[in-house]
Amino acid sequence: MENVDSQAEKARWRGRAKPQAAEAKRAQRQQQLILAAIDCISRKGIGDTTVADIARVADMAVGSITQYFTGKDALFSAALQQMAQEFETAWRADMALAGTHDAAARLRAFLLAYFRADVCQRKKVAVWFAYWGEVRARPRYRAICAEFDLVHDTMLRDLCASLIQEGGYAELDPARTAKTLAALAQGLWLEHLTGSDGLSRDELSMHALLGLRALFPHDADAFADPA
Repeated sequence: MENVDSQAEKARWRGRAKPQAAEAKRAQRQQQLILAAIDCISRKGIGDTTVADIARVADMAVGSITQYFTGKDALFSAALQQMAQEFETAWRADMALAGTHDAAARLRAFLLAYFRADVCQRKKVAVWFAYWGEVRARPRYRAICAEFDLVHDTMLRDLCASLIQEGGYAELDPARTAKTLAALAQGLWLEHLTGSDGLSRDELSMHALLGLRALFPHDADAFADPA
């Protein structure tokens, strides 16, 4: 027979477990809606995606969405935030694998993260461009993109500055070089999305490496195409 202390401990455990289970279910539903929103935006754009579209893809009742987000804009903001965080996690992981001492290897890793299998997907690229098309009119989207851009651009500028110093590229400005590389990578995303050549991710990566070799010719070997 259980003593009073044992019964009390079980009651306390059940009391803690119920809120944890509810929170886990809520997070699962939110993720379900975010993925549905990304899917819908990739096909219909932001303006033409409705709450009903999202509910249909998520297999949820239309009215239930407000239990998890205050509205469509809040859901779309959460989707953008998640995509930005996923991309940052990707390039940070690749840079970590490149080590901390080789500036060229770290820059290569950063830029090629744009073309990872989990990043360079037509669905995700379409959603990025959909949001970028709305940033001037949507302050919340603009704020999320600005926060992401600050981290992304600062890292890319610092990587360029390190290689410029190490390689003796006195003619290059770190900020302008970083902008050039970001424009190259995002332009290749657009090519992946809309181009008629049907370039693979490997081919997109090789175009990016060509850009790196053009900017940093003394480090051409570090930016060679994969064997």
